[in-house]
Amino acid sequence: MKILLKFGSVMLVALMLSLTACSMGSKSTNVDNSTAKTGEVTTLKVGMSGTLMKPVGIIIADKKGYFKEEGVNVQLEKVGNQNDATTAVSTGDMDIFPFGVVAPCTFVSKGADMVIFGGTISEGSEILASQNFKGVLKTAEDFKGRIIAVSRAETGQMVLKDYLTQCGLKLGTDVKFVYVDKETVGMEGVRKGEYDFYICNNAMGYIGKKSGLIVAGTVRQFVPDYPCCRQFCSRNAYNNKHDALVKFEIALLRGYQYYLNEKQSTIEILAEYSGQKPDYVEASMYGLADYENVMTVSLDPNKNAVVAFHQTLKSLGEIDPNSSYDIKNYIATDVYEDALKELSKREPNNIIWKKLVDEFRAKNR
Repeated sequence: MKILLKFGSVMLVALMLSLTACSMGSKSTNVDNSTAKTGEVTTLKVGMSGTLMKPVGIIIADKKGYFKEEGVNVQLEKVGNQNDATTAVSTGDMDIFPFGVVAPCTFVSKGADMVIFGGTISEGSEILASQNFKGVLKTAEDFKGRIIAVSRAETGQMVLKDYLTQCGLKLGTDVKFVYVDKETVGMEGVRKGEYDFYICNNAMGYIGKKSGLIVAGTVRQFVPDYPCCRQFCSRNAYNNKHDALVKFEIALLRGYQYYLNEKQSTIEILAEYSGQKPDYVEASMYGLADYENVMTVSLDPNKNAVVAFHQTLKSLGEIDPNSSYDIKNYIATDVYEDALKELSKREPNNIIWKKLVDEFRAKNR
């Protein structure tokens, strides 16, 4: 996701709040006590970034009434930008935000107390080139001598930089990266020959191919299963609304199953939600015969990949390499696991849940 990592005075508030916070364990010790006593339905405030379709599980769950069926009241609130939303989560003014991975990792490194408890998508970065490009992108050496335009907070560009340095290339010498503020600037620069490649978010290749660009490669070719948008919540929500978080995740998983099984209906729902044309929705969320969707919808917290990405940010100097805050203490896998257990109990023969359980065990060691 594209995230403006600017920290103002409000970040200092989050930092001060964190000084008295304890490191988290794998389980909450205070699970919806008020709800258990009164039987009231817990409310979760969830931030939504514009009309982006990436949190398809949330969009479907809201549209189909799954939140109500699971017994949780979810208030979807549109947010102005992701940095403000992340700050709101860190201070407890918002319960959940399902976008971004750079921001929560960065906030945590500075002392903000929040919990990554699930995923939204994984991977998702394309490498665009001019239609005149006749080379191949198979190894790190294929990037040597190239100029690559990137959006600063595009997750894939950070992952690729780390991969190239590990392969022995020197950034700024062997391969140059140039930051651009807008997607149109990066794409136009490639068309004009100012840049060899532009690393951009999923589905920009679908748009670019209509104006003389091609998808020359993807970041996941070199680093598979890297994390993008995560679901993260305030410490208060994790400690005091744990049962509601599990119900929320159950509803999302049901929405995910709908996304897999009901393609045409999902396209219609997402087209209505986003205002995008159905062909773009299909290309972005499923792919087409002549276009590969490089974004993977996944609600799994994928602790292994988040920890590795956190180290990537340190290696690149995007966050303080000497930060005393260990990201492992701010990732919880039990919410997703409990949701999967409940759905597996309801539908023991459902192959989707069985597959997700196997993936969870492999990705959260």
